[in-house]
Amino acid sequence: MHVALIDDHKILAQALANMLEKEEAVSSVKIFDSAKAYLDNPPIPAPQIIITDILMPGISGVDFLMKCKTEIPGTKIILLSSVSDAQTIRHVMRIGADGYVGKGAPVSELITAMQTVMEGEKYISHKLLKIVVSSTIAEDKIVYHLSPREKEVLTQVCSGKTIKEIAYDMGLSAHTVQAYHKNLLKKLNVKRTTDLVVMAIQKGLYIHQH
Repeated sequence: MHVALIDDHKILAQALANMLEKEEAVSSVKIFDSAKAYLDNPPIPAPQIIITDILMPGISGVDFLMKCKTEIPGTKIILLSSVSDAQTIRHVMRIGADGYVGKGAPVSELITAMQTVMEGEKYISHKLLKIVVSSTIAEDKIVYHLSPREKEVLTQVCSGKTIKEIAYDMGLSAHTVQAYHKNLLKKLNVKRTTDLVVMAIQKGLYIHQH
């Protein structure tokens, strides 16, 4: 099988590629350091499996997943991520991921995931599956009172845009966008932008823009 590996941690990506290439079933592994790099120069032949992360610079893993499902529906997508909460896993599987493997899993489990998705089945790491199963079905729904502007800024942040880019797109000053950003961090009770993105995905607050 032809594999594309997208990860901004180059040393880890190269080490993983080297291990995957030793597998008899793997014909080739192409490495890309971002979703944009892949989309700008997609490999030929097209990969049968793309292995990528959720949190990446530029285009987020969620946006990339949805784009791939639209443009190359035959390609299987496995998310290899350190994000391990039940809400995120359920969300990405629901929107089209074929597999989800934790970054702490052994390479043998990633190989199993690849074989499973190639057979048309879904795969979640054993350890992560326990988290998903044990998470309560009726989860507490917290209502976040976000203004339309805050929702728009949140969506743009989740899409990987900078404060300046968001300000330009929305026709606002960078200072105003920064204020919205601070409000979002406060309302969602997080301190960093990366945590804000994860929280938005978990709580279903991030609506993908077509």
